[in-house]
Amino acid sequence: MRTLKNLINLCFLLLGHLFIRNKRKIVFGAWEGCSYSDNPKFLFEYFFDHQEWTIVWVGNKSTKTTIPKLPANASFAVRHSLLGIWHALTAKTWVFSHSPNDISIVALWGNALLIDTCHGVALKKVGESCPSFKKKHSMLDNFWRHIFSNKIYLAMPSKLQGENTIKSFPGLFQEPFLPFGSTTLDFIIHEKANIRLIKALRKKFAMLFNLPLDKKWIVYAPTFRHTTSVNFSFRSLPIDKSNRLSEILTKNNAIIIEKLHPGSITDAPAIQCDNIFAISGPAAKLLEPHELWLSADAIISDYSSAVIPFYLQSKPVIHFAYDYDFYVNQDTGLIADLSDIRFGLIAPNFDELCGLLSNIDTARNNCGKMAPQLIEYEIGDACNQYLNFISHMLISD
Repeated sequence: MRTLKNLINLCFLLLGHLFIRNKRKIVFGAWEGCSYSDNPKFLFEYFFDHQEWTIVWVGNKSTKTTIPKLPANASFAVRHSLLGIWHALTAKTWVFSHSPNDISIVALWGNALLIDTCHGVALKKVGESCPSFKKKHSMLDNFWRHIFSNKIYLAMPSKLQGENTIKSFPGLFQEPFLPFGSTTLDFIIHEKANIRLIKALRKKFAMLFNLPLDKKWIVYAPTFRHTTSVNFSFRSLPIDKSNRLSEILTKNNAIIIEKLHPGSITDAPAIQCDNIFAISGPAAKLLEPHELWLSADAIISDYSSAVIPFYLQSKPVIHFAYDYDFYVNQDTGLIADLSDIRFGLIAPNFDELCGLLSNIDTARNNCGKMAPQLIEYEIGDACNQYLNFISHMLISD
């Protein structure tokens, strides 16, 4: 099946070279068309004010409901529709968060400028550096990787992450990487003092998931795990631990909002249990998480990049590292010891987590010695850097 897909993609890649591409057209996509979110979303909206560019968001039908009112230079096209294929074939620039598959699973990108915005400041290992990486490449896979060789420009929030990522995907990305930071964190940096927006977002999420507005919102956002589908859940605590947690949350006038990784969110409806709110279903799949990060008061995570927006807002961050040894040695792994790359305080077990929740402000502005290195390019200017880079590349082409 993989061999057949590669052969079909080679044909579409040749087709992609035959079309005349509009240097002023950019297609955007994220999460294989499943949501209007991530770095491409914020860059797409940045281009609203640049009418000299034609911009198109390509996504699945379900994402259309989350697209805002678009200006004259912007439009939406359904992924793999005739219109979506047309835009993919005629746009000179593709912008995505994972791979060109965000815009099309077939290789329509021949002769286009490909830009991978990535989707977070990674504490984790990626690609072939992961302990759980077991993928074997066939001869045709290796040929396809050669076709792809050095084709994609990769934007990175730090030198450390850039070097690790390029090393983990040998021969895939252009070198050097683009030191641009994240447009999602541009959003956080620019809006963290925007009280009106924060109140509006809290009201939106309160309506979507029946959240109380008069409580402190502590988000629990665990990362994706490759070797198990089971993440820790506060909803599955035994009664004695559940009562202890409820007492702490009640005393602090707080709730916990469980928000899973996009790859783990189910279709099940949202659930409320005492002070725990588990958000899921279609609305959770389509939400832009950085809007939730802006409106929440603190975060419990493990090894996820979701901690960075909270750190940049000087909000409390707790790394709940309940499976640290397993995650580091058998699952995804971390680029360094968690104590060095933390953006808050570490709770290795439930008892210590409860202790930190009882005095959560101690987890504010408290990071490891290597943490600043991971966000060295996050200066709030990523969108402008993308615009200048694309303009320069198209002028010199």
